[in-house]
Amino acid sequence: MTVLEILRLTEMGYSQRKIGDSVKCAKSTVGDIQRRCRKIGLSYNQASRLSDQEIKSLVYPLYSGRRVIKPDPDFENFQKALQQDQNKNLQYLWEGYRSDNPEGLSYSQFCERFKRWKNETGKT
Repeated sequence: MTVLEILRLTEMGYSQRKIGDSVKCAKSTVGDIQRRCRKIGLSYNQASRLSDQEIKSLVYPLYSGRRVIKPDPDFENFQKALQQDQNKNLQYLWEGYRSDNPEGLSYSQFCERFKRWKNETGKT
C-alpha cells in the first residue's frame, strides 16, 4: 500500500520528491500523507500491523469506504417554479437549494438528477 511505503521511506530519511518518484505519486501527495500521519501519530511500525483498510480509515477518516448518497431535493416544486416564472432557471433554483442545503448536491448532480426525474415522471 502507498501509505505504508511512504511511511517506510519517510522514516528512512528520503525526500518527498524521491518518495513520490518511488511510489508514483506527486510530492504534494507524499507531504499530505506525511502530515496526516503525523497528526494522528501513525508510524511505519504501527501501520505495518494494520490492514490496508484500517490504514485508509485512519489516514482518511471521511473516506473510510462508506459512500454517502445524498437524497434528491423536491424536484416537483422546482418544476412548478420553472413553469410559473419564465425568468427562473435551474442555476437560480440550485443556488437557492444550496443556500438552504450547504452539503447538498453539486450543480452538475442537481441537473443530472433533475433530468432523470423529469424522464422518469414524464414531466416536460
